[in-house]
Amino acid sequence: MAVFKSKLTRKRRITIPLEVRRRLGVRQGDELEFETGGPEVLIRPVRENIESFSNWRGIATFPGGMKEVNAWIREMRGDSGLYRGRAR
Repeated sequence: MAVFKSKLTRKRRITIPLEVRRRLGVRQGDELEFETGGPEVLIRPVRENIESFSNWRGIATFPGGMKEVNAWIREMRGDSGLYRGRAR
C-alpha cells in the first residue's frame, strides 16, 4: 500500500496527489464522494450512468437517416404523421 501526503491550506483545501488522481481517474471539475467509517474516510469518484452513455451519443447510423427513423417511430405509435409542434 502506497502512502501519499498533502497539507490542508488556510482555506481548508487540499491538493490530491497526482498518483491518487490517476488511480481514481479524476480530472478538474469531477465530483468526489467521501464516505466515513470510524476514523477512516473512503474517497471515490462520482460516476453517473447517464454520463457514460453521452460518450456514445450519435455513434449509430441508419441507412435511411433520421427521416426513416422518425417515420418508423410514427408508424409504431400509430401517429397520423402530423406533427403539431415546432417544425424540424
